[in-house]
Amino acid sequence: MPVVVIDGGASNARALAASDDGRVLGAARGPAAAAGPVPTAEEAAATGLLADHFVALLTPLVSGASDPGGRAAAPRGIGGEHPHVIAGLAGTARPTGAARAESALRQALQRVGITPDAVVLTTDVHLALQAVATEAAGPASVLLAGTGSVALAMDGQGRSAQAGGYGRHLSDEGGGFWLGVRALAAAARATDGRAPEARALGDAALAALGLADLDALVEAAPALWGAPQRVAALAPLVLRLALAGDPAAEALLTEAGARLAELALAARGRLALPASAPLGYGGGLLAAYLAEPEEAAAKPRGSSPTASGRGGPGPSGPPRPVAGTAPAGSGARNRPRFPNPLPAAVRRHLP
Repeated sequence: MPVVVIDGGASNARALAASDDGRVLGAARGPAAAAGPVPTAEEAAATGLLADHFVALLTPLVSGASDPGGRAAAPRGIGGEHPHVIAGLAGTARPTGAARAESALRQALQRVGITPDAVVLTTDVHLALQAVATEAAGPASVLLAGTGSVALAMDGQGRSAQAGGYGRHLSDEGGGFWLGVRALAAAARATDGRAPEARALGDAALAALGLADLDALVEAAPALWGAPQRVAALAPLVLRLALAGDPAAEALLTEAGARLAELALAARGRLALPASAPLGYGGGLLAAYLAEPEEAAAKPRGSSPTASGRGGPGPSGPPRPVAGTAPAGSGARNRPRFPNPLPAAVRRHLP
């Protein structure tokens, strides 16, 4: 019996199909597959949109076509099979999100012609933790940073503890949306004279969104805050400029690393995990390499962002990659990549 595993976040999703003997039958990438809170009046529309996203993700696995990145998906397809479907999705820790996600996933499976043997729904962070804990065969923890952020730990008795992951309105410190908001705030602070050193970062953030000036940002802000993926897509720009030595971007990199480390330490501390318990990194914003920002964002006024070599792997070595390490940003797979300084920034704040 084949297995289909879905890893879904607020920016993108991945799916993998494997046979019962461990052979990979196919892989695909698709749009966001998260089930965060929405107003009750929008629940039906949100379920329909999520189902459409699942259809886009699963169709290549059924047809044996290629995914949008041009990579072979399922060589022979899994149509007609009865797979065991496991979905780890952001936003499903709470009943309303879980119900919406399960309804949307079952609709999508029916639409693409998959009759599952079983459907198991969990969160993206639990899926990632399970991967690390299985390899460690003992206590483990995981830190995810994509559009949002969260840490989860598990001890040897199977007890778990979470830190963060409450959505962009309350937490998500160090994640893509958090970084993007601060890059846009830099534009405001540079314009009114409070932070002239943030001029290059602010100009780059505005240019990346096609905004002419601060007035345009103020007008666009309500819509942008309702589209977290667009704001989160600014995060690689911040990290790229930090590598180039931009002082405002470097300060944000340092703060993001501290906030993410704080999440990991809090989750591990609640269970008193030993120092030997591994910490896995996941999510698009903690990938080893990120896609270069778009040209307009990569070359802001007064900046020449070429890699300085700062922010490379720290003394503890590279992080353990887990589920959800697709590069952040729309069309990221088609652009060159640069070394991500954020994992090393996190490690600098860990014991």
